Amino acid sequence: MLTYDIANERLFGAIGNQNIALWARSGGGRGSKIHPDGESGQLGLALWDTQRQEDGAKRIRGGPLPPGAYVVQKPAIHPTLGLSAYLEQTVTSLLYANPSSAIGLSVTNRDGFYIHGRGPKGSDGCVVPMEKFNQLMALLKAHAPVVLRVVNAGARTDKLPPAPPANVA
Repeated sequence: MLTYDIANERLFGAIGNQNIALWARSGGGRGSKIHPDGESGQLGLALWDTQRQEDGAKRIRGGPLPPGAYVVQKPAIHPTLGLSAYLEQTVTSLLYANPSSAIGLSVTNRDGFYIHGRGPKGSDGCVVPMEKFNQLMALLKAHAPVVLRVVNAGARTDKLPPAPPANVA
């Protein structure tokens, strides 16, 4: 089982009989080869630049991967991402706490997550290992499917950070 800790940017656990511990990023364009520390002015998880121009159209960028459990599939070649491992969502990664909902839960509208290498655009929620990518893909190729548990203490990750209420100065 693997664990991805969003706040600490750590992907760790065991695949087969091999322990791993990697630095990895998720969301807001983080993991980009062009901007390795995120976009200019970006500070941590709270201030993602949520739009940028690409090919004449605005690209809306999401925050990190929603917490919960995923099933990591065997790596394959993706037409845009290259070698990557699809993260199949489970019910725990689809639901998030929403106090304004009648039942206190809502379903996220985010999906299509992968573990993939660094590229010019970074990540819109996928997990992007910043080191040992080829090693990780080799282990996943030999042992997938593998369970990935995504955790994040304290930060809301189901959607982009909400705007502050209008009555707060």
